[in-house]
Amino acid sequence: MRIEKVDIGFVEIIENAIIEKIVCRYDGTCTVHFYDKSPQELNVGCSSFHSQYGIPVSDDGTRLFVGSWEKGLCAYDILSGEVLWRFKPGKIRNIFVYSKFLIVSRANTSVIKIDIDTGELLDSIKSGTLEHIFDLGFPYIFADTMLGKHCIIDVEKMVVVKKYSSKIVNPFDCLSLMIRNVTLQDNVIIVSGVEQYPNKLYDAEMRENGKTFSRIIDNNFTSFQCPI
Repeated sequence: MRIEKVDIGFVEIIENAIIEKIVCRYDGTCTVHFYDKSPQELNVGCSSFHSQYGIPVSDDGTRLFVGSWEKGLCAYDILSGEVLWRFKPGKIRNIFVYSKFLIVSRANTSVIKIDIDTGELLDSIKSGTLEHIFDLGFPYIFADTMLGKHCIIDVEKMVVVKKYSSKIVNPFDCLSLMIRNVTLQDNVIIVSGVEQYPNKLYDAEMRENGKTFSRIIDNNFTSFQCPI
């Protein structure tokens, strides 16, 4: 997936076997462009869906999931344009699609698990301070942050399996730290992003753009002994 911002809204390049791209406009409409058929226009009824999070499509290319701050989460049949189900309330950010359910983050509220066919709420974990979640490969996601801790969640069981304190993720005690990516590979978790103001000092050289970082926060993830 690749997102390109344009004057009318944004274009999401899907590049799968069925869908070429999705054009989303600030007037609340989305147009799905296929490789082998005419485009399908959907009226999603909101203008504030978040371009930075994208609009995910089901693995079989038949359903599209639109999350927004104001309208909540909606599932659409791509071929007919019909609304399959709606889930409220809003504050929707990340949406991760699995075979039988969706994992969705709601800003500063919770991580929720929703039935992909019915829109029924299956489970949730309250967060309080949630910013973003990152897919680590099924069944794990990284949540930044939940009740002051960075967490790994098993989305199949909907349980927190590991926690990390800010001193592990932010060892230089930076006043501003933005996580942009988290990966899990060979049992090692690496966090990368941008940090500013080390030791909470207003360093003029780092004030404008900050400094990129990439650091290992766990080199033995499956030990499941939570560092704090």
